[in-house]
Amino acid sequence: MAKFARKKRNAIALQSAESIDYSVTMRENGMNENDPERAYASVQYAGTVKLEQLATHIMEHGSPYTRDMITGVTTALVDCIREHVLRGFKVELSDLGTFKISIHCKGAESIEKFNPETNIIDAYVEYEPGGYFVDLTGNVQFNQVVNRTIQKAAMKAFKAGRISKEQMEQIRKGELELGVVAPDSEGQG
Repeated sequence: MAKFARKKRNAIALQSAESIDYSVTMRENGMNENDPERAYASVQYAGTVKLEQLATHIMEHGSPYTRDMITGVTTALVDCIREHVLRGFKVELSDLGTFKISIHCKGAESIEKFNPETNIIDAYVEYEPGGYFVDLTGNVQFNQVVNRTIQKAAMKAFKAGRISKEQMEQIRKGELELGVVAPDSEGQG
């Protein structure tokens, strides 16, 4: 069982190391509803790496600390960042970036009429990427794939035995239409 879990974690890390899948859809401009729809890209995430998986990954990169120690330090780090931002500090973690508190307000008619009880709507943490995360476009290859709806329909057709694994991958990449190989699948044909 442990060998399977380790292979799965490594597969997640290798799968997302230098390649990002995206799909393109037509959407309205949220800032101006009179603008015509335009094509926008959306990242198709490879999955989610949880803290425990990340701690194991750090440990596997030669860290002398155990997964539990790394998880404990990370948990303490989160607690301390929260404590400091709630006191009004920015917390800078070198190349990771800076965390700071920000507020969302509705305007008042004047400075004198501003009341924090009614005008401050929300307080939240903002993250500003550090040098290591500022511009990642030069370090990644972008691969266009179909949207998640089509990917799920292809997976369903594969599990039902209506398409092969190779056809499913061709559909994901947009090289083959699902309706051509599995016409009765989720209205795709």
